Amino acid sequence: MKKTLALICALVMLLSLLLASCGGDKPAEDSKAETSVPAEDSSAADGSGTEPVSESDEDRYLDENGKYVNKNQVPFNEDWKQRKEFRVLVYSNNVQTTYFSEEIESFYETTDDKIREAVDTRNREIEDKYGITVKAVAVDDVASRLRDSLASDPVCDAAMPFMYAAAVFAQDGQLYDLCDFEGYLDIYAPWWDQNANESLSIANKIYFTTGDISIMQKIVSGGLAFNKKLLDSYFPGLDIYELVDRGEWTFDKYYSMCKEVTHDLNDDGVMDENDFWGALSAGSNLYFSGGEPLCSKDPNDYPVINIGNNERSIAIMQKALELLNDKRTWNITADEFTVQAGKWDTLVRIFGEGRALFAGALASAIKKYRKYDVVFGIVPAPKYDVEQDGYHGRCSNVAYGVCIPTNVEDPYFSAYMLDLLAVGGKNYLTKAYYEATLKGKDMDTAEDERMLDLVYSGIFYDISAVYRINELEDLLKLDQPDQFSQQLQSVLPIVEGKLEEIVERYENN
Repeated sequence: MKKTLALICALVMLLSLLLASCGGDKPAEDSKAETSVPAEDSSAADGSGTEPVSESDEDRYLDENGKYVNKNQVPFNEDWKQRKEFRVLVYSNNVQTTYFSEEIESFYETTDDKIREAVDTRNREIEDKYGITVKAVAVDDVASRLRDSLASDPVCDAAMPFMYAAAVFAQDGQLYDLCDFEGYLDIYAPWWDQNANESLSIANKIYFTTGDISIMQKIVSGGLAFNKKLLDSYFPGLDIYELVDRGEWTFDKYYSMCKEVTHDLNDDGVMDENDFWGALSAGSNLYFSGGEPLCSKDPNDYPVINIGNNERSIAIMQKALELLNDKRTWNITADEFTVQAGKWDTLVRIFGEGRALFAGALASAIKKYRKYDVVFGIVPAPKYDVEQDGYHGRCSNVAYGVCIPTNVEDPYFSAYMLDLLAVGGKNYLTKAYYEATLKGKDMDTAEDERMLDLVYSGIFYDISAVYRINELEDLLKLDQPDQFSQQLQSVLPIVEGKLEEIVERYENN
């Protein structure tokens, strides 16, 4: 099934015809606008990352008390009560000190109280109604444990590995297609992330996804934090929120502001982590805030190369590389620190101590700012130019890929329970994390809360990250921007081969 590069280019030109996930029989009312990345208003205001539904559609998922419920779910199989437990394989906090699971069971002291209450409430409701206890099988390495399990006896009824790991299991034919459980799991419901479904589907099949069952896709996404005191000091009278609203928060504006304030704080002639910076960790996310993925889909729902196949993606990449290679004049990344030990904590400390105007702010970092006396606000990452439609950012591939391994004892039980967990997540968990914790505890003003909605409305998933197409990812690190086109051409055959292999592995399942 070898394709030529010319064919790939031709297919990508049809990106405007982005397809619906899970087959062509998707209900018309659930179809989305066909764009390569979500439009500015393409996500629910609660930050859940799901597609907004019309009022009539919303009513289909609400009970008389205004709570979400799967009204079309088949009756619970009473024989399942003999199972007593629903086991979900998740990451513990032994190795993953930041990206560990808190959403299946709440047994960590560091978990925010509102999240703990939400998880406990959801699980208690499930146990009271169905007689099933929700259990987190917490391990250091979900992928390794699941791989061992697939070769022997099942250790879980469902799993939540990182997305890049879930992609490997899917290619190996070791995960069920979540579209195959109609009546048990409603993949089109608002508690499943429709943007993730469309991005992660292969040949209209969804082997792993995310949604309100998890908070990790929110934890590993974000915009920019800015120090309010420093902004007022260096740029008096500037209303950055208004700048965002006018669509004038762009690469050039961000760069010029950061460059203006960066200076050698200790006068040693060396710009490092001991100095004052305009921005911390701009990095490769600058390209993605331009709204272009590295890989997208063709009309058959197979992955194809996006970067380089349209003039806009080339212009954004060259601009991002140009700015990022103006090194140590406006931005510093953790990899550029002179002391690498504890570099991520150093990033947080620099911002917390008031030595940076902006910082790349995944929600995981925002929580860590609490121990510092810094008043900060949130804005989305900047647009490429004023003509760009909306603000965007890429979700990290360490978001969880919710999946059902093929060796579970009863996949229909697994699908049924996953939907219950996701519905409960919509009713309790997302509100507890996004509204009560991230907004209510970590945001300074209503304007920051509004900006946070804007940030999450533009988050997209990139096949390149999920499938670890490193040759494309490495383009983001080029230290000679003028060599981008040449380097892209040199890796295209390699990337083409990898994408073909991905397709072949799925076709052979």
